[in-house]
Amino acid sequence: MNLSQTNQFPPFIQQEMDKILEKIRPLMKKISLYYMIGLPMLIVGALNMIMPFINPSAMFETYILPIIYALIAAIGLALFRESRFLRKQMHLIGKNYMIERVKRSQIVEEHVKKKYVERLAKPLKMDLPLFFNFLTEENRRKQTQFFG
Repeated sequence: MNLSQTNQFPPFIQQEMDKILEKIRPLMKKISLYYMIGLPMLIVGALNMIMPFINPSAMFETYILPIIYALIAAIGLALFRESRFLRKQMHLIGKNYMIERVKRSQIVEEHVKKKYVERLAKPLKMDLPLFFNFLTEENRRKQTQFFG
């Protein structure tokens, strides 16, 4: 699910999505930068390192050039792996926000909050539909309290 295109959600979900986006936006920028720089460096470095084995006429006369390509590939791999690590951190920040938001709710009963917290705490990739269900249930209860 693309978090940057949240205009299709109802206002009560949109408000929470904006808060999550505000928390993870700095990491999103770093992830994009590291990925866009790291992956090409990794590919270029690795391809140029194996080129002498594929094409024997491209043998290097010195060992400096393969060392430079190995360094480029290593830096690219490090940036690529850092982007993957930051993506996991971003997911964890979003998940923690959702759990804290459920715990802070004053409208939903404790046993229902506990059920949602337990389900959100499980290591799943798709927590947003569950969080949306909670927000919808909370909004529905808020509406019945207000009108009832």
